[in-house]
Amino acid sequence: MRIFRTVLTLCILLLASTSETRGAATNPPDLLSPRLTSCTETCVVGDVRWGDASVDGQVVVFVSSSNMLVEDDTNRAADVFVWQADGVERVSTGTSGEESNKASDIAALSGNGRYVFFRGFADNLVPSTLAGHANLYVKELATGRLALISHDTEGMPANTDNLSENFTQIDADFSGRYVIFGSIFAEFVEGVTDINHAQDIFLADLDSDG
Repeated sequence: MRIFRTVLTLCILLLASTSETRGAATNPPDLLSPRLTSCTETCVVGDVRWGDASVDGQVVVFVSSSNMLVEDDTNRAADVFVWQADGVERVSTGTSGEESNKASDIAALSGNGRYVFFRGFADNLVPSTLAGHANLYVKELATGRLALISHDTEGMPANTDNLSENFTQIDADFSGRYVIFGSIFAEFVEGVTDINHAQDIFLADLDSDG
């Protein structure tokens, strides 16, 4: 994986669009975040926010602090969820499905609906992360595999602590290979001395052969 800092050139990823003109909606919207009727612990209805959708509308990602969306939600924190035709799944979990021990609060989806990108604060999803510090992750929905995006040139987690200036905006291309994010972390790019102490925009190439 390679991460680049964009300074004078604005990198814009254009998703495929259709020229078909859309008129007024003729069908009522569907509810994508129905609550369960019972909970493992005290029920928390919670809110739903930060929605994103695949290009074909068949996959939707969102964040919620509710523990009534999936079974066995006991971390008492916001999580990232995905809606598909077969229901709602929590995706801010480890590769083996282990529950995050801290919140995950911002999420994005690749245009093809295969990859979810999210900001999380747990220390039990990948090694060497610190609880309460922000990192950026990618989850492959088909396999459940979780990977850390926010690491330095030696592979160590960024563990950022300025929450207002790290991973507050995330976007990805259709394939999920490229992800753009903002951060003030200074050690993403090898050979670049980042001393501006300000948020920069980074482009990560997640193709290990790229």
